[in-house]
Amino acid sequence: MLICGLMAVSCSEKTVIVENALISAQRAGGYDGNVYKVIVTPSENAIAYEYAVAPEDSLSAFESGLLNSTRVEGNAEDTLEIVSENAGATFFARAFNEDNIPGPVFTMRLSLYESGLNAQIQYITDISAGFDIDIPGRILNVHYFIGKETDKQSFLDDEVGSYTDSDITRYVINVFNLEPGTDYVFYMEGVDRGNYTTELYEIPFTTAQEGSVPAVSFDEQTVNAYELSIKFTPNEYCGSFAGYVDAAGVRDFELFNGMAGQGDLMERIPTWATLPMMANYSFSSNAEYVFTQVDTTFTNLGSSKDLYLVAYDKSGIPTGVYYYPLVIRDADNSIPRPGETDIEISSVTYAGCVATVTPGENTMGVAYGSVEAEWYDGISGTVDEYYMHNQLLAGATLGTSLFSYGSDPVQYVETGAEPETRYYIMAAPMNENGPINNAGWGNLALEEYTTIAEN
Repeated sequence: MLICGLMAVSCSEKTVIVENALISAQRAGGYDGNVYKVIVTPSENAIAYEYAVAPEDSLSAFESGLLNSTRVEGNAEDTLEIVSENAGATFFARAFNEDNIPGPVFTMRLSLYESGLNAQIQYITDISAGFDIDIPGRILNVHYFIGKETDKQSFLDDEVGSYTDSDITRYVINVFNLEPGTDYVFYMEGVDRGNYTTELYEIPFTTAQEGSVPAVSFDEQTVNAYELSIKFTPNEYCGSFAGYVDAAGVRDFELFNGMAGQGDLMERIPTWATLPMMANYSFSSNAEYVFTQVDTTFTNLGSSKDLYLVAYDKSGIPTGVYYYPLVIRDADNSIPRPGETDIEISSVTYAGCVATVTPGENTMGVAYGSVEAEWYDGISGTVDEYYMHNQLLAGATLGTSLFSYGSDPVQYVETGAEPETRYYIMAAPMNENGPINNAGWGNLALEEYTTIAEN
């Protein structure tokens, strides 16, 4: 009788408990045609094991010795290479103890009957490719990789590749680091809820020759803490294009999550270009175009950004997606600080005045506004050099002060002052480095005036 993995053997003098020999197994890599790799591990007390591959309803036949089984002597761990034409192949194995008594049967299904997976080429350019995958409900996720013919075994052994999110029905695989005019293979296998892989899918393809397909070149025009402008130029095959630029990774969920964008960049990027709320990040054009993005947080310098482009041919058909990681230059401490800002006050009333603010040379922008002179006089000796610079810039976000980009003169009209009260009109200039102490800010300019009495 079998008791908790032990075999009781009755003798005339005593009962001897003999341990069952056990065996476990796991898949090694994926399914390649009709060839499976299985790692078997017998227990230390095993003297041999046997195995067979048959339909999953063959357990009784295996236990009864009716299947065509293979016996292996010893208990060394081994990797078996098994050939089976059975689409629903199941691996059966059991080990034998020193008395040649078989232990419990280990079973493992090797593959699905029919996976239902399907993949189609969505686009191929000279440096990128996309594959649209339909995923049936029985598949938990998909293991995939784009590489060379020599990468096949590494993929099957799970040494290379990535996995889609679980429980999704569709996904587009994009790869952007390809070489022009080069042969590649798209490898794919499904993984079911029992962690068993499906058959191997292979789609060979060749990237286009450089310059032979619709594409867009680009060149940075203006780069500073506040503005990034890029000129895009379509090539002779490109009829139009759509693009997206933003901080690196900030919209990865919307683009690539299996429940959101599903990796379908060819659909999502052009759609964003039509949305007013995305105007600072997305664009489209059918000719050379300069896209300008402003950063009201002044953190543009030293940042990393994602640039995606979708190219169309002359017939308006989308032909490919391109991705470029952008690294924006750091702040440059050698850039001259802003020159002195001039403030000219006129038209003083009981409620304010008109002030003309004229930035000095090397000024990228200026934050300006009005403060009560008595308040400022009281704190001016207790705050650091750049306290009011940062207060004016913060106020530009809150609506209590203003910011002007560029070096042109601006007119400031104050209408909310109290009668017969002293005020300062203040202006804090910055260079291309932005609001950085000792590297971006210039000297604070201020001009005093006093409102008149109310009539």
